[in-house]
Amino acid sequence: MRTGMLGTWACLLAAATLAPAQQGSSFRGVALSPKPDAEAPATSAPIKTVASIEPPSAEPQEAPVVPPPAGTLLWSDPATANCSADDIWDLRKPCNPKGIAWASAEYLLWWVKDDATGPLVTTGPGNVAPQNFGVVGSPGTQVLLGDSGLDFGAFNGLRVNAGIVGPNHRLGIEGGGFLLERRSTGIGVGSDTGGTPVIARPFVDTTSGQASRLLTSAPGSFAGQLVVNANSRFWGGEANLTRALCGLVRCDSSLEIDVLAGFRYLDLSERLEIGQQSTLLANGQTNFLGQLTFAPATLSVADSLATHCQFFGPQLGAQAEFQYDKLFIFTVVKVGVGLNHDVLSLNGASVLQGGTVAPQAAQGGLLVLPSNAGRRTRDEVAVVPELGVNFGYQVHRNIRLYAGYTFLYWNQIVRPGDSVNPVIDVRQLPTSTSFNAAAGATQPAATFPKSDFWAHGVSFGMAVHF
Repeated sequence: MRTGMLGTWACLLAAATLAPAQQGSSFRGVALSPKPDAEAPATSAPIKTVASIEPPSAEPQEAPVVPPPAGTLLWSDPATANCSADDIWDLRKPCNPKGIAWASAEYLLWWVKDDATGPLVTTGPGNVAPQNFGVVGSPGTQVLLGDSGLDFGAFNGLRVNAGIVGPNHRLGIEGGGFLLERRSTGIGVGSDTGGTPVIARPFVDTTSGQASRLLTSAPGSFAGQLVVNANSRFWGGEANLTRALCGLVRCDSSLEIDVLAGFRYLDLSERLEIGQQSTLLANGQTNFLGQLTFAPATLSVADSLATHCQFFGPQLGAQAEFQYDKLFIFTVVKVGVGLNHDVLSLNGASVLQGGTVAPQAAQGGLLVLPSNAGRRTRDEVAVVPELGVNFGYQVHRNIRLYAGYTFLYWNQIVRPGDSVNPVIDVRQLPTSTSFNAAAGATQPAATFPKSDFWAHGVSFGMAVHF
């Protein structure tokens, strides 16, 4: 019994010793509860009560504002939701995963460089000495065509382009082409039945060193008509790979800059044709292949100078677009360096019908004679730079309208007007009194002149993307 009582007291004592101090400090196992009003000793540190700090309530954060895509091909590309405003224009990050396809069509109103020539057609009074009819420098002689070049005026045209841009706009491929209408310029003149006014084609006679002319009409001698027609057509195409620079340098959110590399083709075909027909009047006479001919014979003389120039070559360039709200400006610079293939074809013929001799035909007109007739080709290295700028407005998320300007330059070409050589050895001229087929004349010389060409103008277009 005593043993049980002692065990009970021992257990109670151990429980009291191990109990946690819940209401105050413990001293040697005894719980001491300080009085509420008791003052702490002066030497003891004040007791600090640490209040529980609740975390501030989380306020809803606004999503970062992502600027609308802008740039050559970024008009309406959506950005992924997890991209920040700083990341969306860094192409190293997958913020613009969607590629697009686009197409554009433009109306062109362009001008080209005049085809330079010397005087081709003249007129003058009939009251001077017959040997001065239509001669350049003779009193009263006027140049009707040439001297200041052949102006083709404004060309209408069409340009179409299309392309595809891959994910993140890192790479793209684009291509297109343009076509200008075939335009003509020239003159058609004629005399009355009496041969008035004087109509002539001037040249320089190498045998005398003096200015001379081939008459189409002259009062009392010839009644005739003369037609000069020059035409030109210009077109081309290209295909390029594009690479956005925004993946290499940090770009502003409204600016896109691309570099491009590709291939370009240009084609310029031109022709200058001069034809005349003269009817001999009662007082008229002419020579044909060394034989004197009288009325009522009819003489026809024709010259044709044709050129065809083609450019094939690689090109490099850069393009940039800046967009502000719905307005944008786009610029492009390209430079092509490649092969120029030029073809020059010269043909001339003269025909005599009626009169005292049987109908006859001869090689050679006036500007094209046996010394320079034929077809020639030439290959040269050429350079083709181009500059373009467009200003436009975004009318719909998939449609934009714009107007622009383009300047294109092309060197190392040949043009018909430059091929005109007015220096004539009359010994090979079928209508000359000095005609001599065996003379071995070398003028006009068989040259292949080099020239340059430029085209420029405005455009009005629409572009869509899919």
